[in-house]
Formats: sequence, C-alpha cells, structure tokens
Amino acid sequence: MDFFEQLKEYQGIFNDIDGDGLFIRKYADNDPRKPREEVFECPISEESREEMRRTEMEVLRKRSSNFSQGVDISENMQRIDIELMNPSTEDWNYMPLPSKAEMIPLIASIESIGLLQPLILLKQEDGTYTILCGRSRYLALCYLYNKNPLDRFKYPMCFVLDAKKVDEHFIRALIIDSNFNYRKIPQHIFIRMILERHVILKNSKMFRSESNVARELATEFNMSESSVYNYLSLSNLSEEVMTLLFEKRISLRVAGAYARVNPEVQLMILNNIDFKDVNFYFKIEFITRGRNIKTLDDVLARIKSSKDIVPQNSVVHIKLNNGLLELFMEKLVEILKEAVSKYSLAIGNGSIARIFKVKYDKALMKYLAAMNYVDQNILNKLNGRTITDVYRR
Repeated sequence: MDFFEQLKEYQGIFNDIDGDGLFIRKYADNDPRKPREEVFECPISEESREEMRRTEMEVLRKRSSNFSQGVDISENMQRIDIELMNPSTEDWNYMPLPSKAEMIPLIASIESIGLLQPLILLKQEDGTYTILCGRSRYLALCYLYNKNPLDRFKYPMCFVLDAKKVDEHFIRALIIDSNFNYRKIPQHIFIRMILERHVILKNSKMFRSESNVARELATEFNMSESSVYNYLSLSNLSEEVMTLLFEKRISLRVAGAYARVNPEVQLMILNNIDFKDVNFYFKIEFITRGRNIKTLDDVLARIKSSKDIVPQNSVVHIKLNNGLLELFMEKLVEILKEAVSKYSLAIGNGSIARIFKVKYDKALMKYLAAMNYVDQNILNKLNGRTITDVYRR
C-alpha cells in the first residue's frame, strides 16, 4: 500500500463519526433528503427528572468555571499510545481533513525533527482518549508508525484533559481556536465557526450585551464588527435552512435572503417550494422581499408568482483558444452595441455595466494584445463605462 492509499485509510476513521452539533440538522417536510422519523413517548419519573436537573446544574457550574477561571491545558502532560486514541465526533470537529499537500510536509517534519506540538486529548472512563486537537498529527503518526514502528511515533507527547473537569462548550471553543489559523477554511465552515463561537460566548455568560460578544468575535476572527453582524444575521435562519447552508446546498447569499423573514415563514417556503429552486437567489429574493409575507397564503402566492420569473442578469464563463480570441471579442462588441441601442434609455448617463459587463485578466489580455492576438481598440470598447466609450474609435 502506497502513502496516499494508507493516508486515505487512516482518514477513513473520521468519516463516519457523528454526534450532536450546536446547530442540529433539521430537514423541511419538502426536502427529499429528510430521513424517516418515528416518535415514541416515554414517561419520565420524578427521580429521573431530578437527576437530569442535577446534571444540568453540574454542566452549568463547569461551564462557568472553565470560561471565568480558565483551564490549564498543560497541567497533565504524558505519552499516550496512539492505538488508544479515537477521533472526536464530526459535529464537534467539523473542520476539513488535511489535503495530501498539507500532510506531506507535516509527516516529513515529525519524522526528521519530532512532534513539536503535543496533541490535546480528552480522557474517557473506558481508558481511551478522544482527540480534541491534533487530527493531522495523529494521522501522520499512524502513517509513520506503520512505516517504522518506533516508540516515538507510537507514544507521542499529549496534553490530557479530564472529562469531569471540562465542559462541552469549552471543548468546542478549544477545537475552533486550534483550527482557525491552521489552513484555509472553506466559507461554509467559517460561517459555522462564527455562529457556534457566538453561541458559546453567549452561553458562557462572560459578556453582558450582544455588542460585547460581537466585539470579541471581531477580535478573535480578525474582522470588522460590521462583518461579524452580517454573519450573525444568519442566526435568524431556521434549523432547516441552517442545515441546507452547512451541507453546502445553498449559498451564503441565498441564506441571507432567507434570513430576511422569520424562521416560521422560512419553513413555509421550504415545505411548499419546488426543492430544486431553494438555491436560486432571484426566486428566494423575490419570495422574501418586503415585510408583507407572514401567512401561508402569502407564501403560496409569492411562490406561484415566482414560477415564471427569470433573473435580470446572467453570468457566462467562456474558455476558448487564443486563435478565436479576436473574432470572439469582435462579436462581443457587436452584442454590446446592440445592448446599448436597446437599453439606451435605461442606461442614460450611467454605466453600461448594469446591462453588459465583460471581465477578464487585464494583465494577460494586455500581453495578448501586444502579441497581436486581440485588438487593443476592441478591448477599450469592451472596457468602456458609458455609451460614448462604446462608439469612440
């Protein structure tokens, strides 16, 4: 088995680990992916209720202590057998697994220099350890031990936390913090990190107001407070729409359109729209526009009206051989002149980019113009901002 096959095998152990997230997956009735559910009612005794209450109070006590007094992660450092380690649940550590390109230098570094940063583990009652921080290092150690069974690969240095002393929210915050600066984070993961961190900070009771929480998030994620508020507006999403966003079935822009209306209306939309349209921004923007959509009848009327609408503009990406470039650009100029003639009143003294806009790599196109693959005058016309620019020689 070669390196990449073996790496894939080790990564596979993370793929089927599931658990509860702060944002629970929930599917609309109209969603084709909704699993079948059966509900069974089970009476709860007073003793069980009291035990649940005590457990909840203990959780709140630990949470308050963890966030107000902190946790000394390095208090218990020891070497742990990698065979006793297990991944954390997918909904706790939902960060993307390392790519091949990211793993190769990490493996080389551990093999030649050693493990520079200990793993952070959570000790379980059965004697096993859950990996909180260090999945990539764990994968690298597994590969290296299989290749060369040395103790330094089998028993890495680890910080071990006691499950009785740390709260789930503290653990989740630790996972987010340890991954934020590690590598490029996909947008849907970044959104989830901010929203979960927001819940964690609010539940920690360390901040008195929403503005203080937003200020802390802005500092932590190195972004402006206005950007933080834009992301936090997504907290108005229903659980069903949030599920679509986290599963990358709708875009951030579309999610923002859903967030304009209350969660109950969002669910009405999902349960009645043709589900293949849930990620069409022009339709969702039309359905959620304004403040007059409150009842099911309002939703049904908007959905019915949206069936025949089309977006005002379309985006087309074209790749072609350089031998066709000049002819293609000439045809674009003809189309541009036709557009200007047809929509001249709408354009007026404004920019023609409202109805026609061409984007390209300007440095590359300048080079191709110098190599006589395209006429610079044609590029100037396509780059024009006003009607006069289009007809200027």
